[in-house]
Amino acid sequence: MKSSNVPKPTRCDPGDERRLFEAVQEYLNATEAGLRPNRRALLAENPAIADELADCLQGLLFVQSAVARAKRPGEKKMARRGGLPA
Repeated sequence: MKSSNVPKPTRCDPGDERRLFEAVQEYLNATEAGLRPNRRALLAENPAIADELADCLQGLLFVQSAVARAKRPGEKKMARRGGLPA
């Protein structure tokens, strides 16, 4: 069974974990403010955590697109329990 789309666990040192969190938060804050942050620039500014950061940003994009789809009129609403479509 192939699981190429499943992210591998990362082994960052505490300083890298903190920087990873800060970079993701910076990106999220910008998107929530209606800006379109430059993903490539953010990755280039953080070469030590670029692979992990790219994975996090991909996950964030997935979540943001799922939320946007859930908010569209005419879409099935999510059930209160378990998050399954009603």
